[in-house]
Amino acid sequence: KNKEYEEKLSGYAENEEFNNLNDDEYDRHEKYRLYQLHFKRLAEDCQKLLDMFLHKVSLKKIAKELGIESSKYIKRKKYKCKEQLVRYIKADPDFKGEK
Repeated sequence: KNKEYEEKLSGYAENEEFNNLNDDEYDRHEKYRLYQLHFKRLAEDCQKLLDMFLHKVSLKKIAKELGIESSKYIKRKKYKCKEQLVRYIKADPDFKGEK
């Protein structure tokens, strides 16, 4: 069984695509993977709000789209959604960074 495991590992090590990733690229890829994974865990309204914010939609338009009258509420909601996403990512066992 150990031999089989070693063969599998050497197969991964010989994978050109894997070897061509430098540490920065690997870190970026891993961070993006964690972001995508945990973004999907957020409530639908949080996903929509953060997505619009990342696409530089104005707070006024975001509020209108979500059926909310207050831009101040949107700012608070955005902060809470972002904080939830950060908590999810930091709690992930694959996260490498400050906890």
